Amino acid sequence: MKKLISKSFVAFSILFSSLAIGHSAMYPDTFKYDDTNEGPPALMQQGLAQGDLSASASATCSNGSANGYPCNKVDFQSFLAKNNMGGGSADLNDIWGWTDPVTGREFAIVGRVNGTSFVDVTNAANPIFVGFLPSHNGGSDSWRDIKVYNDHAFIVADGGGNSTHGMQVFDLNTLSNTPPGSTLSETEHLGGFGAAHNIAINEDTGYAFIVGSNQCSGGLYMVDISNPRSPSFAGCFSSDGYTHDAQCVVYAGPDATYVGREICVGYNEDTITIVDVTNKSNPVQVARRGYSGSRYTHQGWFLNDNHELLIMNDELDEQQNGVNTTSYIWDVSDLDNPFEMGRYFGPTPAIDHNLYTKDGFIFETNYRAGLRILETDSIAAGNLEEVAFFDTIPGSDSAQFSGTWSSYIYFESGNIILSDIGNGLFVVKPDWDAINGTPPPGDCFYQSNFESNSDGWTTGNNSCSTGTFVQGTPTETTSGGTILQVAGAAQGNGAWYTAPNSALGTNDVDGGTCETLSPVVNASSATNAEVSLSYFLGQRDAGDDANDRFSIEILNNGNVVDTLVSIGDVLSNAAWTDASTTIANPGSIQVRVRASDGSGPGDIIEAGIDQVLICPKDTTTPPTCTVQEGFESGTGGWSNSSASSCSTGSYVSGTPSEQNNGGVTTQVGGANSGSNAYFTATNTSAGSNDVDGGNCIANSPNYSVASNSTLSIAYFHGQRDAGDYASDFFNLELSTDGGNNFTSIASAGDTNVNAVWATANAQIPAGSNVVLRVQCSDGAGQGDLVECGIDDVNICPN
Repeated sequence: MKKLISKSFVAFSILFSSLAIGHSAMYPDTFKYDDTNEGPPALMQQGLAQGDLSASASATCSNGSANGYPCNKVDFQSFLAKNNMGGGSADLNDIWGWTDPVTGREFAIVGRVNGTSFVDVTNAANPIFVGFLPSHNGGSDSWRDIKVYNDHAFIVADGGGNSTHGMQVFDLNTLSNTPPGSTLSETEHLGGFGAAHNIAINEDTGYAFIVGSNQCSGGLYMVDISNPRSPSFAGCFSSDGYTHDAQCVVYAGPDATYVGREICVGYNEDTITIVDVTNKSNPVQVARRGYSGSRYTHQGWFLNDNHELLIMNDELDEQQNGVNTTSYIWDVSDLDNPFEMGRYFGPTPAIDHNLYTKDGFIFETNYRAGLRILETDSIAAGNLEEVAFFDTIPGSDSAQFSGTWSSYIYFESGNIILSDIGNGLFVVKPDWDAINGTPPPGDCFYQSNFESNSDGWTTGNNSCSTGTFVQGTPTETTSGGTILQVAGAAQGNGAWYTAPNSALGTNDVDGGTCETLSPVVNASSATNAEVSLSYFLGQRDAGDDANDRFSIEILNNGNVVDTLVSIGDVLSNAAWTDASTTIANPGSIQVRVRASDGSGPGDIIEAGIDQVLICPKDTTTPPTCTVQEGFESGTGGWSNSSASSCSTGSYVSGTPSEQNNGGVTTQVGGANSGSNAYFTATNTSAGSNDVDGGNCIANSPNYSVASNSTLSIAYFHGQRDAGDYASDFFNLELSTDGGNNFTSIASAGDTNVNAVWATANAQIPAGSNVVLRVQCSDGAGQGDLVECGIDDVNICPN
């Protein structure tokens, strides 16, 4: 961690504000994909190149690696190669996400050179490519940007190859019923401009702000998207020329002049430029500030909804100034007079690209250094600290344009999606327990780590003459072979303990009881609350005074309901120890800590606490799944239908053996999980026992589903020799009325397809009688090889 705070920053800002209001000519965007000198690919990529699909299995970050990718406290969930996401081998660029408000399914929206890919990442370990939306008018170039509003994606694209692109609108609600692998069509289109570099959306007002276009001198081109099906031009801001990126909010910060007004912060190549866009027909520039060493002011984000601080990046300072990845911290509490208050220099020289913020953390996507997560506990002093990372380019952190372009961090699941330009889509997940030693930020009613202050703890009813609790770093002291005070905090640097000692027995607890109390915490919204903390107790000379003791009590609405720790007059070596308890029907929770030294001579007593958490706790037992069938011990009640017309290929339970013919994989090797699956006969060679002579049909038993549930089922379909007969097809179908009516949840026609395991999902209403049917058909056309199968049928309550 490094910081740089200097009056010269403020002076430079004042000087820069006196410069001419408009920019000079637009700087060229020097991005050019460059994967030279990356070094060897990760072990996972090497395995995939050799056909080992198991190489991409989920992996915990352990000893600095997950599937061969450098990491720290971020786990690998899955990877989807760019060639498997539609759009051929086109490189990736920007990324965003969307959660279906009806089903809760999470989707990655992945920008490509030639269009946009949509991937279902609900099952983070098994992403499913849903569809590809080609670029408007077939445009193709390096840049594309996407944001979401009101369940619609809004897409712009830049570069000479997208000169007629404008803004695409796509209705995301259609994805839930879109068969995997579909080609999609834009729902609406807005012209009025051609290429554009970026789009920002203020979801609170229903306006989009298109920047870097051929209108408004490249500044804010404002569009009313309150009705996504009818976007309309609303206004223009061009006074400061080209804007590379922007964030627009309804201001809720400390500057009373602008509270409630719509404010855009533009990243304008060599300045941050703040504009009041409340009146779209008359936007007003509020401030324009530069900074020393600027090379290409790229992008930034407010730290939180207080709109007091923001963090930004400069895309070319690493290459041109020879510095490590640099994050610029700005104080914008006075919008008319923003100033840079500090800089954080990262551990690598990689170029920074996009960053976003959540729950007090900064998530940076830094090309060859990957995703970097920074904590901001000391940001007011200009300090940031890296606490976790995941690097998709193991062999290099150099300042070159390859690796991760961007991330989307706002899924409720906590999963993060990354777009790696040359490789594909990564799904990862931070290990918040490892990062904080606590649940993810935002889950708890109260959290205290005593890093910089008392966190609301106060002195209680003291009778002790010395030993009052203080915040700081404990210093180890020993006497007679007994450790009385620990060395350091339980985590981090700070703790809350009985005064620092300069010598043995100095400032230890003497003369009675030292008491301290947490703030009163309202936990009434929870059915149960868990109180957890770390503590230490050191005591020398045991057994001589019954008044020597240490206790931690939990008060609920002012009454003691639990004694978490109670230690009497015993010899105790100080060591950090964890303790926790669950309080039913919590109201106002308070923690009370007491350390007592009675009148007996010669005692030395020290104590302390750290890492205090008061969190809601769900003690209910998760509902069990109605159906969990993996075919490990037979057919699970599935059977071949009497309506089957095939002569060979009847369904069996067993282990599929991989078969290839004419460059096509017609049968997978192995089950989706475990050893067995249910599929169209076991092959000893390609074409042996495959589906022939018609349609092989299998039916599930009737599953009675009592509550609203989610169905997931793994399937594969392989076929060689496409297009010669319409009766070659695959269909996986669902009935919720006991088999009277069926709808398709996965299907394919007469097409060459390599067999791979995929997953289909569907929502099941309460009270359904579910029957599943799989059809695998080989018509009369000569030379076809057709195989299919299913595995892992699960129906689980929502």
